Amino acid sequence: ALMLIMTLLPAFSYQFVAPLLKPVVQEIDNPFFLIGYWALFFIMALYLFFSRNQALQDYAQRLHEEGILQNIAALELIYMKKKRLADVVHCVVNELIKNNYIEVQSNHALKAIKSSKTARNSYDFAVLQTLENLGGEAHYPPLLGELVKKQVFTQTKNFVDTLEKKTTETAAYTQIIGFGSLLFTVFLLFGFVRMDLGLMREKPIVFLLVSLISMTLIALMVLHQTTKQLFRTVIPQLFQQNLAYRTQQESYEEGDDFDWQYLMLGNSVITSSFSPIITHIESHNETDGGSSSCGSSDSGGDSGGSSCGSGCGGCGGGGD
Repeated sequence: ALMLIMTLLPAFSYQFVAPLLKPVVQEIDNPFFLIGYWALFFIMALYLFFSRNQALQDYAQRLHEEGILQNIAALELIYMKKKRLADVVHCVVNELIKNNYIEVQSNHALKAIKSSKTARNSYDFAVLQTLENLGGEAHYPPLLGELVKKQVFTQTKNFVDTLEKKTTETAAYTQIIGFGSLLFTVFLLFGFVRMDLGLMREKPIVFLLVSLISMTLIALMVLHQTTKQLFRTVIPQLFQQNLAYRTQQESYEEGDDFDWQYLMLGNSVITSSFSPIITHIESHNETDGGSSSCGSSDSGGDSGGSSCGSGCGGCGGGGD
């Protein structure tokens, strides 16, 4: 949609706007036009960045007040922020370790201490049952590969993806995107008019053409980042700020609401016995160039499973 807007709108409006802009544009000589054009572009981009950030915060607050986000769970926010089911699994498994449902063995394998029948919720049940199906003890990479394909975890992904789709189809969100698109389009029209004048006068336009292509790509990237910023930053931060206030007011004891702690603090709240295993997996995925990204939104659950189960000799996998 963004590509369509940025492609068709200049072409459609050029014939109407060009006659108005030509008298202004042709009065500015090179290289002052190009230098000033780039300077104004960066000023406009900075303005859009800060105004968009405030607009997205207001939009997220509105969604929360209207009840659209009020019942969202911490694990769903973790996936929304990270876009990796592996992080959701890390959180669930770590809580099971903390509550003595699972024990980390000396060879870094995970061993079920309690039966899946004692599970407190569907996430715990999926982890414990999968571990039981693997013989009651397994190294984490193959276990993780199986878990990201489990329905309870894929439902979390599907719910967040559906929520994102619905909230980006509203009139309010369209206005945020539309304002940036309109501003970029009008600005780029000045460059197209200048290039048209250059062609008519047989002037060199190579630098201007390269600048217009670069600016168009930057504009598309900035507009595309709007959706990422809303779901990966703005909405999670809204909940983190509310949680920090609530925690301060209610004096939560350490260990309560671990899912929310993990959302706020990430891997820093992972237990000492489990932390090296996660660190190894994440460093292994980065070394592989992210083929990786176990259970990420860019790869289906099946593909995530195969990469999650790849070699983990450093965390005991070589012993099998």
